[in-house]
Amino acid sequence: MKSSMSLPEPTLNILLINERPDEIKLVTSSLRGFFTGCRIEAGYSSEEALLFSQQNEWHIILLDQDLAPERGLDILARLRRNAPYAAILLQTNDSDSHTAVQALQNGADFLLFKRSPGFVSELLFSVQEAVEKRDLQMKLDHTFQRHQRVIETLSDLVYELDREGRFVYVGASVTAVLGYTPEELAGQHYSILLPPLQESSGRFRLNERRAGNRSVRRLELTLYRKSASDEPPTPIAVEITAKGLFNSTHRYLGTVGILRDLSQQKAQQDRLAELESRLQETNRQLTLSREAALVSRQLQQPLTTLLQDSQRLLSSIQDSKIEQHVETMVEKASRASQLGHQLVQAIHAPSLQFAPLSLNDIIQMALHTIRQEPEGAEVLVTTRFAEHLPRVQGAADALEHLVRILLGYAHRQATDSGTPPTLLLETAPLPAPERGAMARHTPPDSSVPQSYASFTIRGTSGHRLGASREQLDSPTSPEEFFRAHQIVQAHGGAIEIEHAPEGGMTITVRIPASTDLAYAASTDQAPESSIVTIPHRTRSTIHTPAQPPAQHQSDRRRSERKLFSLPVQLSIGGTALRGLLRNISTGGALLTVHDLAPSIHLQPAYVVIKTPVSFLELQGVVHERPATSADLPFQAITHFVIAFSPGSERDRNVLRSLLEGLQDGSTVVTFEGLILPLSSPTDRHPADGLPSTTSPADRREAIRLHVPCLIRQAGTSTRPPWLALNLSLDGACIELPDDSEPSKIHQIIHLVLIEPNTPSPIDSQLEGSEEPWPARIVWTRRPPTRPTGSPMLPETVRCRLGIRFEELSPAQEHRLRSLLAPRIRAPQDLAESVANSPVRTTTHTVRNPAGLTIALSHDVPSHTHSEPPPLMLLCPGYGVTQQAFVGFAYALVGSGVQVIRYDHSRHIGLSGGDAAQTTLTSLEDDLDAVLSFAQKECPGASITILAHDLLGRITLRRQDWHRRIRRLLLLNPTLDLQHCLTSLHQRDILQEHLAGVRLGLGNLLGIPLDIDHFLADAVAAHYTDLKALQEDLTHCETDVVLLTAGPGTTDSQIPNPTPALLDDVLHRLGARGSRVLLSSPLLTADTVTPTARHATWQRIAQLCSKPDTFAHPPSTLAAHDLSRATSVRVRFERDQLRIKYATGIGGRERLWAAHIDLTRTLDELPAHWQYVDQLYQLLQPLDGGLTLLDVGCGMHSFSRLLLLNLSYRLRAHTWHHNQPLHYVGMDVSFAALQDAQSATHDALTHVDQLFSGRISGPTPVTQQWVLGRSLETLPFADQSFDRIVANLSLTFSRSPLHALRELFRVLRPGGKLVISALTPFADLAALYRPALQEQGVDAFTGEARLILNRMAQSCVALRVGQLHAFQEEALSARLSQLTTIPPRLVRTFSGQILLAVAEKPDSAG
Repeated sequence: MKSSMSLPEPTLNILLINERPDEIKLVTSSLRGFFTGCRIEAGYSSEEALLFSQQNEWHIILLDQDLAPERGLDILARLRRNAPYAAILLQTNDSDSHTAVQALQNGADFLLFKRSPGFVSELLFSVQEAVEKRDLQMKLDHTFQRHQRVIETLSDLVYELDREGRFVYVGASVTAVLGYTPEELAGQHYSILLPPLQESSGRFRLNERRAGNRSVRRLELTLYRKSASDEPPTPIAVEITAKGLFNSTHRYLGTVGILRDLSQQKAQQDRLAELESRLQETNRQLTLSREAALVSRQLQQPLTTLLQDSQRLLSSIQDSKIEQHVETMVEKASRASQLGHQLVQAIHAPSLQFAPLSLNDIIQMALHTIRQEPEGAEVLVTTRFAEHLPRVQGAADALEHLVRILLGYAHRQATDSGTPPTLLLETAPLPAPERGAMARHTPPDSSVPQSYASFTIRGTSGHRLGASREQLDSPTSPEEFFRAHQIVQAHGGAIEIEHAPEGGMTITVRIPASTDLAYAASTDQAPESSIVTIPHRTRSTIHTPAQPPAQHQSDRRRSERKLFSLPVQLSIGGTALRGLLRNISTGGALLTVHDLAPSIHLQPAYVVIKTPVSFLELQGVVHERPATSADLPFQAITHFVIAFSPGSERDRNVLRSLLEGLQDGSTVVTFEGLILPLSSPTDRHPADGLPSTTSPADRREAIRLHVPCLIRQAGTSTRPPWLALNLSLDGACIELPDDSEPSKIHQIIHLVLIEPNTPSPIDSQLEGSEEPWPARIVWTRRPPTRPTGSPMLPETVRCRLGIRFEELSPAQEHRLRSLLAPRIRAPQDLAESVANSPVRTTTHTVRNPAGLTIALSHDVPSHTHSEPPPLMLLCPGYGVTQQAFVGFAYALVGSGVQVIRYDHSRHIGLSGGDAAQTTLTSLEDDLDAVLSFAQKECPGASITILAHDLLGRITLRRQDWHRRIRRLLLLNPTLDLQHCLTSLHQRDILQEHLAGVRLGLGNLLGIPLDIDHFLADAVAAHYTDLKALQEDLTHCETDVVLLTAGPGTTDSQIPNPTPALLDDVLHRLGARGSRVLLSSPLLTADTVTPTARHATWQRIAQLCSKPDTFAHPPSTLAAHDLSRATSVRVRFERDQLRIKYATGIGGRERLWAAHIDLTRTLDELPAHWQYVDQLYQLLQPLDGGLTLLDVGCGMHSFSRLLLLNLSYRLRAHTWHHNQPLHYVGMDVSFAALQDAQSATHDALTHVDQLFSGRISGPTPVTQQWVLGRSLETLPFADQSFDRIVANLSLTFSRSPLHALRELFRVLRPGGKLVISALTPFADLAALYRPALQEQGVDAFTGEARLILNRMAQSCVALRVGQLHAFQEEALSARLSQLTTIPPRLVRTFSGQILLAVAEKPDSAG
């Protein structure tokens, strides 16, 4: 347990900057004689001063003013920034006051006059005083930071008032609790938060002056929450704890307090009270209904007999005088029967629908109704309505009926002979009553009594009321009194009726004031739907304690468990989760977490148990508990135990005291856990029965197409030509004639293509217009049976061989793409057929209103029933192509949903148009055209649209679409474009555009875009108008499901909508709106396992299905076929993009050079150095005598870090000079190689100078720089290196598979290979923009603009296949083909770079 204590005194570190050796010697000897054990470093220039000040934690910096060229003063401020806690002493020859003032203003702490006779004594005393001052300052800062962190961990609102009651400090949580910002409340009086009726009770509560036990503690108050200018303030219930602050002389300084929001607690209490009241009312009505039914049956028989006898008696004595008495008897009998019927109706009255109401309005409606009745003209009522009457929570019809009943009763009772009475009806607010008179109406656990709104009816006739028997026998209905009492009781109110003997009557009704801030009826029923949604109106959680086991078992634990239900915060592999602490002891803790996808069994855990004054750190190991329920379609609850590692007896005693305090309620404890799952390749492989985007049997990178063409080996013009059966971007499969044998074929061959329109293929070939194509034979195979001959060949074919093209020229690459382009548009030309493929994909082309082509793909199940399957129209987000959704789309098809994918025009992908000219209007036109195609192609299918980011706002706008579709799925929709751009760039881009600022072509949302054209179109089309959004939501005619992802689980760099905006959207949509929280992103892998990702896909498939169906994942056999089909389709569409956006060798070299130019920019980012340091750590152990290959050394950050680490190891005596490290740097760019060599030489020189005199020799490393042709042909012998690092070079290679084979070829057995590659959705600008914002640099001007544009071009290259991007599953599959040792995979650089560590087995095999 850590608590407040003095910091240990560190060793005194002194930095001496002086250009005179004699003065350095004098000061050094004096200091070491006085401060034994101090460490003194000397520098001779201002450059060394600035450099050394950054490299250590200095206590004292002694600087000479005569230091050239700054003369010692201008450098003070820079030294202060480099060493904020160091005391700076300036020694000078000038004794004037101007020099002293200037030095102190520039950051000096002490000034020493060198010509003073007591210079040495003054120096020693100044150093001693500076050391003490520094220690005090560090303790003060440490105390401040500790208190600040404690305040930040609190969920309650912390505030401080001065002695006048003005806010001095307000915690950041004030915005969530009261709606104000801390800046708005700073300097304001606390009374701004108090309602008028609460000022007396809130006085000396918020500004409590007492301290100790007499101070206010956990007192409930009502404050006003900030609201819009045109809306009344909203009350909110809070709990306050405050104490007065006094100085050492007991003078009052102010108040410090804590406010806790009770809204959620009140809502839970009200809900529980309502449920309890409903249960009691139900039981009461059931009892009454049974009794009433029995009475009704008992009354029915005698009443029937009485009526029959009365009728017979009436008919027999028609002329008798008792006729009137008989009629009266019949009338009363009928009246009794009617009363019984009304009694049953009153008991079975429907439940009331409550809402916030104005009592004045209810009374006016009741009076209006009475006046419309025939006898209403006789009722004279004078009204007095109170102003600022609080609203009541009630049912309008019931309250209006209550007013009419009481007015009728008062009118009948006040009626005097011949004089119509006058009634006075007035309303008034009633403050919180004292305990006593209204105690029966106030909840017993309420610390603040409930306020009321009342209305009173008084009879103003001057005569005695109700004196005659006739008046008492007036038709006053008992069921009306019963109904009136029932209405008042249902509203939790009270009714009092007073009759004065001298005349007059008063009826008073009190109704509790409304405290419901949601303005939603508690009896609202959710609409029927098959979707499990998160309601947006209620947010309550019921924590249920852990249930004891059914059977008693002997407890094997050595320590007693304490049962709790405490919320905990967990961080598992970078993902923040919330759970519950079930029980805890000194030996471990049992926790429950929802939606935990990866297994964390036997993983190390770090636990922090915090109190307001201290915290306890524990380490342990996770043990997962087996699930007790059956398998569910989604992630269920996970139980696991953290077994604490044996610690000291002191830690166990501290933990016991914390648990005892937590159990008796005297201590507030928070529980936090950190679990870092170790990477395992088995976690990356899909589980049985789940499809994968990578087929284990697939060893090719490019798709093969049927492109029959004739090929001749160079120099063999007299021999029959060969036939290329299929062709790809990487190689071909060739059939040989009878007279050709594999043994006669060399390893490297040169081929010449024969023109297909020549008259004789045997005698004709290109006349030297084209150089031969170099190719390497990869495999040879003789077919088991003799194949049929080809019509293009004169002889039959006997043997086949596979070739891979080797370093084709740009002209040859262009020729190859021209052969493949016509074939790759047609899937029937695929040479890789998938037997029993569960998916059939057809490609189509449609045109938008602008005439631009839109490329779309239609994925349907191969075997469909008579009824068309539901259709998902998948709209890719900004900067994403349809190819990225192949795995997701095929998984949906495997669940019985057909999918239409497409690429936007004027966007990256296979559609037409310039990607820089994207606008929201063009996206809208594209979706309109695709939706029309879908309805024409799939008539009768239920259509669901899945729209990402910008497309989410577009789909809400088009009302004509809503009538044609069943449901809208909006994935992180960009509903507020202005807020989105402001959050991304930390400036109001839209307002600047409206003010006339023009930005031109730039990186606005990740890829190059004409910003001015995009913003002008958004403004003109009203996509930036929130009022237009609200109107679109109001008129929405289809169901809308908001798919939201948690932090770190998004596929796009575009900011997610704010929770407040989503709540407003759901409120406006009403019953048509719902929300689904996704536990994993749709596309990116990161730390998400395939099981969790496919569970998310299945959940979306359910949203597309009809309510009476359920989407099931495919079987294991079907999943294997689906994985194979998905892999083929992914490569097919990726090659389509590669052919359209072909770059060739020259293009890849330009992209590599552009990325190398970003090296110095990336070096300014701390995240980049953390990534480079991870490269270095993964290569460990690095011992002397090893040979290290740095492939792609143009990114020279790694080589510089390597040299620096080796120098430190040499200085620490962990390295020997006779065992140097052999470093070999290779790059394909000569300029990059020169830059790397120069940067490494400068770094090595700097390191040697830095440690000059402290190490026995230069850094023990030998260097060799090699210019290579490509990563696929390394100029090294087999087994040449012990360690290989490929820093992003795999992303820029031509063939990653063959590059990995080359790297393993030159790696020695037992060696280690560390690879880094960009992920598919990497965007370096996402990390560079915040750095620019911190420095105050404009991102749309100067060098920053050029750098962001280069990063945008890299994003485009990744999306369209010009560069190779990897996810865990694909890279692990590639490495598993080369080594039997499972690789380790980890993401870094904010998830944008994937690191892999692979080892080569020691065995020869």
